[in-house]
Amino acid sequence: MGNIVIRLIFIVSLGFILCSCGGGGSGPGTPGSDNTGEIGASLSVTAITHSSPAGDQGDQWQLDTEQGTCDAEPESWGDDFASVTISATSLDTALPSGELYIYRYTVEYTSQPAELNLPPIPNLDLTTLITIPADGSVTGNFLVLEWGTKTEFVEGIDSGLYNPSDSEPYLYDMKMTFYGQDAYGQEFSFTYHRTVMVGNYNNC
Repeated sequence: MGNIVIRLIFIVSLGFILCSCGGGGSGPGTPGSDNTGEIGASLSVTAITHSSPAGDQGDQWQLDTEQGTCDAEPESWGDDFASVTISATSLDTALPSGELYIYRYTVEYTSQPAELNLPPIPNLDLTTLITIPADGSVTGNFLVLEWGTKTEFVEGIDSGLYNPSDSEPYLYDMKMTFYGQDAYGQEFSFTYHRTVMVGNYNNC
């Protein structure tokens, strides 16, 4: 009889421990679901603007590949950035998500259409630190194209290595992927696409 009681106590205790651990889940949302579902929130880019040394370009996504001259002075030219506003919305208002942290992002370019024989633009894979408040928004500044890459792009065409079948500006799909985690260490990622124009622009 004593052995039976001991076994019952062990089984009940084990069940309590497993329930307390949440069956493997470590945060809000459904354990085992993909990406944002695991953190109990949906994420979206609610605003994005372009900037460069030439200033705030707003929604004008013209990526200038060459530095010209403005009244005999060098044109303001260099790296391109995206000012991105990211918003979080809890999937269940009864179980609001907490703060979310973006620690890495990638930028990938695909020519549109792909058969134009355009130079490939190397991917960016960079670290960052952005905190998204619970059910709120945050704006971050992200490098999307380096000046050295633009110089290599022009050299590839001028050297004859690439011979585009269309004239500039060239259309590319810019894909940004953001990676992060919640306070429990649960990983998530989400993507954003937009079309950009790559060519030699006059920003005087």
